[in-house]
Amino acid sequence: MDKNAFFEGCGKEGPIRCIFFCEFHPTTGPKISVQVPADFISKDTFEAVSVYLITKAQLLRSTLTVTFSGIKILGYPVRIENKKYPRNAYHFNICFVCDAWARTAQYETVVKKLSEFLILPYIDSMNHVAKIAALADVENNLVRTCLQNLVYYGVISMVPIFQYSNCYAVTSKLKKLAHDKKLQDDCLRAVSRSSWQLPNFRDIFRLYCSMNHGTTVKDLCLRFNLQAMKVDERKLVQFGLVEKNHQKDPQVENRWNRLKQLFPSFQYPTIVMEGLTGEAVSLYPYFTGGFNVDEICCRLGMSTLHLETLVEKDHNVTVVYR
Repeated sequence: MDKNAFFEGCGKEGPIRCIFFCEFHPTTGPKISVQVPADFISKDTFEAVSVYLITKAQLLRSTLTVTFSGIKILGYPVRIENKKYPRNAYHFNICFVCDAWARTAQYETVVKKLSEFLILPYIDSMNHVAKIAALADVENNLVRTCLQNLVYYGVISMVPIFQYSNCYAVTSKLKKLAHDKKLQDDCLRAVSRSSWQLPNFRDIFRLYCSMNHGTTVKDLCLRFNLQAMKVDERKLVQFGLVEKNHQKDPQVENRWNRLKQLFPSFQYPTIVMEGLTGEAVSLYPYFTGGFNVDEICCRLGMSTLHLETLVEKDHNVTVVYR
């Protein structure tokens, strides 16, 4: 790589090197509360630029870029006024750190939305979009837009909702895990129940190899003692989905759909369940093979168990694992 090709203002996009959350402490003043990776921004560096990150009223709620010592910090300072806070106000800033030469204009909207909508504390690998919206008291559409921006810039990854009734099947990318030592170390730390007792990689690989169509996470937990293996099943599934070691995509199809294609005037059978509004609705329009179980449940506000019960009772419906 030609390092001379990179200079401030060259217009090239660069990766996000660090994300940190800073705030004004009523006793100690400005400080970094959380940063990933840890200690990327030193105490001396932060003290040199903190006046621009935890700033005066004139610069609040505006996008600020600070270039210092080879790095560029992009932030959006916010102050929340409320009597419950010391000094009747809470100052904070969520910042992205890039190389000094990197173009950062594309991240400005993301930083602003993270600070304005305050969804970052609720992105914890467990909460789904609707729950994040409820916890942050923000509309679903705004949260969805924020998350889409974060996914686009590689800040987060989105995976299907974890459920013990889910089935997964390994992909060809699992072989990379068998040979990549760094990926193995990352996997051990990611799926472990505790940070001081890591599981055996052989156990983890055996669990991944045991995932196939028709075998649910519940079946896997009953077959293996994951607690004794020091493996967290939720983290195991999430790591596999992020690294694309396995995939989940059960589709639901029905025989009436063929009639609908041949005869557009054909009406689906009615009254299968009560919808979110209390009105009777039919599930058959969703049984086309184009909707997976999670999508149907989210659209109709029903549990997976309820949907599975309805599907099992209807001989016209078939679940297809792809």
